[in-house]
Amino acid sequence: MLITSLDDLRQRCKLPEEIPIASPECKRGLETDQPGSTKKPRVEDNERELPSTKKVINSRLLPFVEVAFQRHFATIDTWKKAYEDQLSKKLAQVQTELDEYKRSSEASIKKLDEEDSHLREALVAKESAVQALVDAHKKEISTLKATCRKYEMTLDGEIGTNADFHARVQNLEDELNASKYTWEQAL
Repeated sequence: MLITSLDDLRQRCKLPEEIPIASPECKRGLETDQPGSTKKPRVEDNERELPSTKKVINSRLLPFVEVAFQRHFATIDTWKKAYEDQLSKKLAQVQTELDEYKRSSEASIKKLDEEDSHLREALVAKESAVQALVDAHKKEISTLKATCRKYEMTLDGEIGTNADFHARVQNLEDELNASKYTWEQAL
């Protein structure tokens, strides 16, 4: 059983609430215990157990025990107060560090959100610029395809015209050769 108060001590030592005054027999037996006493203890007092000797001893020791316990409890209270003060200081320090970390985290998160929004805006702008460039290239490609088709048709027409021209030249050469032959025969 842990003794934490005077009541616990009384209960542990089985002390009565009110300690009775020692009987005359006990007083006689204890006179020799006093400092400076010249009386020698009587043999019969030492040999026989007096009924209230324990109570008298307890009553003599109780003030010292009470003082010791009061000092002990005062020391415990002092330690407890010092520990609570230290704990409250540590808690305040931890709370301050936590608040500072929270503020810095919120500032970092806000900064990252701003950077993220700027990056998103830049990304959207780049995407639109790239899309405009792609559209311009597509338009240019379609224009080039149309121009190529036009040139192909013109070239096909010229090839056809050239073929007719070659055919006419060939016909003229044939006619010239025929007339030359005719002239040669006529001469």
